[in-house]
Amino acid sequence: MTITVEPEVGIPLPDSATKIKLADRISAAAETSKLLASHGLDIQVTAEDKDNAAKIATAFAADPIMTTKKATPKRTAASDACYVTFN
Repeated sequence: MTITVEPEVGIPLPDSATKIKLADRISAAAETSKLLASHGLDIQVTAEDKDNAAKIATAFAADPIMTTKKATPKRTAASDACYVTFN
């Protein structure tokens, strides 16, 4: 039995979401993507996605506190970038 799911976009995040650490948000996004991929979701990672992920990782390594403040859920959700890569 196939279940068709259509995502809703533009749903505002609760204020409590801004208090979640960037590393935790990235980890949750990665695990969610892996789970969805294991159930058949075709995830296409572009060169732009990889570049964006590298920029965030580099910025986080240099200054985790400032990067967490700048990479808010609203800013990262507004981007079309995937930010997740698989091996």
